[in-house]
Amino acid sequence: MKTHSKSLLAFAALLVVLVIGLLWWSSTTTYNVRADSTAEQESAVIRNESSDQITINIESYDYEIGDQAILINGKQFSQYGDPGAPVLPVYSDLIELPDVGDWSLDFVTSDASLIKLPTKTLPAAPVPREISVSAVGALLDEVDRPAPEIYGHDAYYPGTPVITGQELWQRGMRYLQLKVFPFQYNPVKGMAKHYGSIDVSITLSNVQALELRSLSCDGVASSGILNPWATGFDSGGNPLGGALRLYTTERGIHEVTFADLQGAGITDPSTIDPSSFDMMTGGMAIALEVNDGGDGTFDPGDNLRFYAEPTTSRFMTENVYWLSYGGDSALVRPRIPTQTSAQPSVTPVTEFRRTVRIERSFNYLPGEIEPNNRPYDQDRFFDRLLTVSTTGQEDEASYDITEMMTYPLFGSGQEAEITGVMLSDSTQAGVRLVVGGTESGTLHNWSGTAPGDLFYNEYVFTESVPMDQFGGVPYTLGLRIKYDDFNVAQNVFPDYLELNYPAATIVDSNGALFLDSIANTVERVRLSGYSAAGAAEALIYDVSDPKSPARVGSVVINGTDVDFWSTPLGNRSFFAAAGDALPTPRLELDLPFAPNGPLRSATHVVDYIAIVANHPDLITKPATVTYGLDDLLAHRETQDGFTTLKVSAQDIYDEWSAGQVDQMAIRQFLNYAYCEWGATLDDAPSYVLLVGDGLVDFKHFYNTFSGPARPNYPDPTTEADKLYELNLIPPYLDDVNDPVFRGEVPVDVRFVSFDDVVQPDGTITLRDYLADMHLGRLPVQVRVDTGISATTPVDEYLLSPAVDLDIMVRKILEYEGPNYVADESITFAAGPILSNGSEPGPRDKYRQASQNVLMSTLPSNIEPALPPVYQASANRLYYDPDYSGNVLPTHTSINAATDAFRAMLDTGTSMAQWVGHGAFTNWGNPAVLLLRSAEYNELINGVSTPNLAPSHKYAITVGYGCQSSYFTNLAAGRYRVMGTTIQRFMLWHSLGESLIRAEDRGAIADIGATGNHFLSDIQVLNASVIRAIYRDQIERIGPALDSAKFDFAVASSGPSNPNSVQQRDILATMQLLGDPALRIQRPPVPLLEVESSLSVSAPTIPQGESAVYTVDLVNTGNGNASQNVDVVVDYDETALNTPSYISDGGYVTTLNGSSVIRWDDISVPAGTAPRENGTTTLTFVATVSYTTVGGQQVDGDGTVDSPEIFAFDLNEATFTIEVPTAATPFAPTPEPTATVPATGDRLYLPILSR
Repeated sequence: MKTHSKSLLAFAALLVVLVIGLLWWSSTTTYNVRADSTAEQESAVIRNESSDQITINIESYDYEIGDQAILINGKQFSQYGDPGAPVLPVYSDLIELPDVGDWSLDFVTSDASLIKLPTKTLPAAPVPREISVSAVGALLDEVDRPAPEIYGHDAYYPGTPVITGQELWQRGMRYLQLKVFPFQYNPVKGMAKHYGSIDVSITLSNVQALELRSLSCDGVASSGILNPWATGFDSGGNPLGGALRLYTTERGIHEVTFADLQGAGITDPSTIDPSSFDMMTGGMAIALEVNDGGDGTFDPGDNLRFYAEPTTSRFMTENVYWLSYGGDSALVRPRIPTQTSAQPSVTPVTEFRRTVRIERSFNYLPGEIEPNNRPYDQDRFFDRLLTVSTTGQEDEASYDITEMMTYPLFGSGQEAEITGVMLSDSTQAGVRLVVGGTESGTLHNWSGTAPGDLFYNEYVFTESVPMDQFGGVPYTLGLRIKYDDFNVAQNVFPDYLELNYPAATIVDSNGALFLDSIANTVERVRLSGYSAAGAAEALIYDVSDPKSPARVGSVVINGTDVDFWSTPLGNRSFFAAAGDALPTPRLELDLPFAPNGPLRSATHVVDYIAIVANHPDLITKPATVTYGLDDLLAHRETQDGFTTLKVSAQDIYDEWSAGQVDQMAIRQFLNYAYCEWGATLDDAPSYVLLVGDGLVDFKHFYNTFSGPARPNYPDPTTEADKLYELNLIPPYLDDVNDPVFRGEVPVDVRFVSFDDVVQPDGTITLRDYLADMHLGRLPVQVRVDTGISATTPVDEYLLSPAVDLDIMVRKILEYEGPNYVADESITFAAGPILSNGSEPGPRDKYRQASQNVLMSTLPSNIEPALPPVYQASANRLYYDPDYSGNVLPTHTSINAATDAFRAMLDTGTSMAQWVGHGAFTNWGNPAVLLLRSAEYNELINGVSTPNLAPSHKYAITVGYGCQSSYFTNLAAGRYRVMGTTIQRFMLWHSLGESLIRAEDRGAIADIGATGNHFLSDIQVLNASVIRAIYRDQIERIGPALDSAKFDFAVASSGPSNPNSVQQRDILATMQLLGDPALRIQRPPVPLLEVESSLSVSAPTIPQGESAVYTVDLVNTGNGNASQNVDVVVDYDETALNTPSYISDGGYVTTLNGSSVIRWDDISVPAGTAPRENGTTTLTFVATVSYTTVGGQQVDGDGTVDSPEIFAFDLNEATFTIEVPTAATPFAPTPEPTATVPATGDRLYLPILSR
């Protein structure tokens, strides 16, 4: 009897591809077309490994050819086809490779034959249907479109029967994807080429015994911005002084006084050596002006001055500067010098060119922009849509620029230059400038988006106009589009306008003026607009290099005018300020939160990292709530034995992005922690919890309307409107490179996926979406107090995010507590296709998909089957008003379906999953499950009744639709006070958030999409998730999801799509909302593994020597195996005599004509503590026979080396767990009648014939 071993992940991969086979099997008619010479042969896969070679023999003699498919019988084979390619049987495997080393692959085919197919054309795998950007949001459709390059080509596909895919890395393991196609297909001839046997050899060379945690670990210690002031230590480990973060919003010279430092928390600034003051922003040094009176001490009345620029960050409205003090006073810090020069005898100029940007951000366009044209740190907000058609002949965006267009100059020769940037999805588009209400004569037109283009076309134009065209106040500028220009419909999204115009050198009321562009020939400038006292306080700085400005000392005051000069002034920028009106930055004393020193230190050894938003109520639990993050971390430490670390997001920003909020700082920190923390890979962190909700509207300027303002809708220009939600932990925003998948979406898995394929120039050619650490997010957020009155002060409307955190932690502790009763049922729900006729495919295709997954995972006749307790506990909730199809609905009333679904959640179900259409706030179209916040219901419906009952029953919810876990949903969180009435607007969150945030009800963890998916892909992931949680009994939700994603990655790559867009979307956008270390509560189920060993008294065994064979039954599950566990050992009678001793009531019997040792009804206890397994040990003793051993001739002295004897002849023990007679899994039900169930009663499914 032959044996072979396989790694756990590779074994799991095989199981996944079995699922695919079952999905295709259900619709196939088969014919027995088998050669007589191989009729008795079976299909099998035999794999052997050595230190330098891996061999796999794939035999496929047991096959069937149907009218629509070729099938190979055997669970190692599945049906697979790339989109548009023929669906063929395939063997998929995942080969574990050494971390360091080369490999080469060879294969040999044998028993080849040509077979004429009954029908000439085998079906192709479905292809994604192109959709317009406006259709994004639906579960994406697929169409039957065979690839012409395959079906029109007289050649066999695939071109080679053995194909390797992309190397995969995950958590320090390196894998090679392998697919073997025993059949190749020629669609032109209608012929198949079959290989009865294929031998694959993978040879390893240059192997080194090195452990690589990730491809990214080389150089990770120095990645990101090193900010020693934030860590408190210099590069040599020496203590530094203190540091402050300085936040600025405007351009100009800023001042920090002695009193400001005291107010920030420095008790006595006079103890600071002024020479030790230092400044930095974005990792770059900043010159600082230290005004200490020349006495070498920093006293009251002294000040610091620096030049600040507006932030260009997408994530913040403020810029961040660092002011450090103390440390080594001998170091030379950059200072702002004073420059003087001889006074030129020229007439001073009184004008310059000013540039201002006009930008309104009303619409977020995540998928309409070519990713390469808009880096991650640039926003994707645009003005409202301009649109014209036959029913709307003109449209215009108008901007009042009076306030920003200060002191303009008019008259002959004075011109303004205007640059416009916009997007359009029209085949042709054109805009005209409207200046001062008058339309410009120039039509700026361009070819927009061609049919089938995925991205909008970006267009930039520049036009010069006379300044006199602006007329008088108010100054206006606009864009106008007209239908008559092309007689076609047009859609245009303005991005921004940039106005460069001549302006007088007049300072503002604070004595400030930015002269951004001085003409080349200018040597002297006159500033006016001061008072006499203000002119005396005038400060002029050369800010051409904003990091190293210089104070201009060549200044003359003429009453209320100030002249300054330099030689030359041209091509430089200056900033004028008044010393008595300098703005003060917002100061924060840096108090590193990390209790164990700086994060950028390899001394940490941590299992579980919790990154918490920089909100005081989240870092430290307020007295008004019961549970906080510390309670969850204490639970993980005491109950799970984890070492945990709470990390403030601000500390991460301080060390990796110089204090700036940035998604990449979080990723770089986690990459560092994964690579550097712990001596070995086993010591590296395993879990990451993000504590805080995230938005894409980082600057709170989003408005929900895309047309003219509607009554009672929020207006971002009105102070009464307030976007109250906070961006606590930013999402990782990434393009899935196709707007069909919603383009830029939250992809939190990128925080912990480190194995990108990076070219020498830094270009990422392949993004990694396989997690190296298990990550989840608790989307805690500000809440609106629904009990407020119209007279409640605005500041009291909002409840701290600590309220959300209290709810979520309480649910976790209750769910994992000793009194929680685990639910047995799994709820499968599905909906209909769209009812407007726009969606192709059978009406019941979502029910069929759900049913296929159910039947390929739960029935007891599937090997390996799920434990019996789940086989009998499947709820179906299939809604469709049309009672028809191969899989009939259980509900035809939307109200009944909704009530039944909520009742299932209220009464308890282990998992509730949905297949069908989805949106931000719901499952289904119309919504079968729609959960919105109480304040939304109060506004829209006039009631505040919760959607679910406070049942203290919590499900794992999984949405196999679109966008239901898009937690960055923009249409959330505004209120307005109108007179004495409080009105709230658009107060909903994603369905996943609502389920997690629901108090004493809803979900304990939610897995759902932040993008859009294809049905064929989600079926594969769906089956993988069911198996990971219920068959493999993976203990925690994060590892279960990541295991399912890994299996999907292996199963979904093929000859032409090793990293397809569809695959990336599934791996990237299936988001976990919840604690990744959540221990899944299920009915106690034993999971048995067998470990066997042979021990002898000497390296060689003389004739008649006794050998002891040990069988360990290891229970990795959480339930006792107390009945129906039988163990059978088939021993080699040519090698061993009849056993002389058998433990625990075992006995010798005959099975299939062979002598075996059998134990009946063995009990194996569950583990006694986390990370410990229960074990039962069985043994028998037998003596070596005197003839041959395993077919080998015994040496003359009657001895042979024991490992060679028994390694292949003593088979590992096999065991079976029989279903208890009391269970009736999937008891057949009568054929459905016209009577449709009105409630969600549990339905037992009949076993489908195959």
